[in-house]
Amino acid sequence: MIKANHASEVREAILIFQFSERFKSELMIVVDLLEEVDRLEGDELIGGKKIVLSLLRSLLGEINLASTILGQKSIIKVGAKIEETMDEVRSDDYSGAIRKLSEAVSQVTTKGGQAMELLKDEGLL
Repeated sequence: MIKANHASEVREAILIFQFSERFKSELMIVVDLLEEVDRLEGDELIGGKKIVLSLLRSLLGEINLASTILGQKSIIKVGAKIEETMDEVRSDDYSGAIRKLSEAVSQVTTKGGQAMELLKDEGLL
């Protein structure tokens, strides 16, 4: 039988793994969109920028929710990277925005990898 403390660690690892996989996928989609927006001009650029900022706001909302549920400081750091990315987009620095998102992907991947190891050790993956 799994002890209560151990069960909560496993539950947390499952949630972290789930959130990290979803965030990683979403972040990589935003990177692809930013690469496209960087090629746009005029009204297309204005519209593309609005869409990317809207997507980033939505993603930030998801990250803030995950942070509240899990209480993980590492997730808060990912949220900060998203906010920095939004600042870069507002400044039309798309390569800077992509760099910030790459840093966020790295943070998410690291945290997800730690959770995955715990789940593998438990025979759940």
